[in-house]
Amino acid sequence: MTLRPLCACESRYAHRAESLLADVPARAHTILGQDLALLCLGDASATPPLDLIARCVATLHASIDVVPMRIGAPVANACDAAALLAQAEPSLAASLSRIRGRTEYTARLLIEVKTPGPAATRVGTGAGYLAARARRYAELDGIPPGMHALINDWVARLEISGIEARLDGPTPLLPHPAAHFLVPRSAAPLFVERFNIHRASLGGPALLTGPWAPFNFV
Repeated sequence: MTLRPLCACESRYAHRAESLLADVPARAHTILGQDLALLCLGDASATPPLDLIARCVATLHASIDVVPMRIGAPVANACDAAALLAQAEPSLAASLSRIRGRTEYTARLLIEVKTPGPAATRVGTGAGYLAARARRYAELDGIPPGMHALINDWVARLEISGIEARLDGPTPLLPHPAAHFLVPRSAAPLFVERFNIHRASLGGPALLTGPWAPFNFV
């Protein structure tokens, strides 16, 4: 039976995790490792649709700490899922330690991002070529200059301990850069409140979504 890995949690929560997914159309399967459990969805005839996977991870994250798996190829059977868990358990345990007790919010920064210019070519001096190539690489990630420092200063202004932030550039499907925030669950209401207070200092309009399972921090 084909299985689609969803997320990992501490083994002691495996039974609870399965019960949380008792009503989903595809059957939930738990693979036990040394200290962690791998939650999977499976069906004898088809792999679960991606929107169902997202809903299942959200349901689990609402009740327990989980490390969401990057959506990729399903595994053929429970033995392959166990082998995957055995190989990945050290890194999954490290990720779980990082995100334990925290949730993720994303601020989509609705600002115009300069389209990268043509790639640097080998003309003129070597120093000129290297400078042009450096500018090109800085543009390719789509993150405006100074945005990393701005976000770090903005997080400090919130005066909420335990927050991490990271930036993503725009993509063809999501044409604006995004700031992802890993926030202590206990501080989530305060984070939303202070985000709305300090929203204007993010450099432009910003749309906040979440809370989500921390996909961007594992």
